[in-house]
Amino acid sequence: MSAPIGAKTYFTKRFRECGTVERAKSEKAYHKSSLRFFGVTVPEVRKAARDYQLAHETISHDDLSCIAARAVRD
Repeated sequence: MSAPIGAKTYFTKRFRECGTVERAKSEKAYHKSSLRFFGVTVPEVRKAARDYQLAHETISHDDLSCIAARAVRD
């Protein structure tokens, strides 16, 4: 499944708004990962996903999970 146009922009913008640099650095160090971290909490991620799904009501839960993961990974 490919992310709908705007998903990457939506999640990146949302996570940058509510994430913190300090938390992102801490998470990146903890996971010893080269992935990008936004420093958002789990409740913030869930709220962003829920809001996105409400705006795109035809998206299933499984598709939403794929879209959110791909949007911030790509």
